[in-house]
Amino acid sequence: MTVQFLHTKLQVRDLERAIAFYQVAFGYELRKRKPGPHDSSLAFLALPGDEVELQLAEYPGVEAVEVPARLMHLAFRVSNLEGSLGRVQEAGGTIRTGPYALPSGSRVAFVGDRDGYELELIQKPD
Repeated sequence: MTVQFLHTKLQVRDLERAIAFYQVAFGYELRKRKPGPHDSSLAFLALPGDEVELQLAEYPGVEAVEVPARLMHLAFRVSNLEGSLGRVQEAGGTIRTGPYALPSGSRVAFVGDRDGYELELIQKPD
């Protein structure tokens, strides 16, 4: 049996704003857009050279996305934590926790995107 992880879906309030956030903050590239179920609009983004996609979904008439605290997060390995934090803020995100060092030598920070999703940024030691 073969299994391949394809994508993670995040429901967003404003599809254009969410696409721009992930492009500016992390360098995601827009792969495709299409209509989805329940009259939704979908965008599929991926990091350069990566097969796994981030699916963003906007549903008509949904004004706010409520993301319960500690429900989930996406984790990203970054080469420069401070630079990544700056890009997150430039894109409209917020720094929630950190940065701080782990016993392993990795440095970590948690940020929020513009819809309230938690994102973990990890810079591994050289």
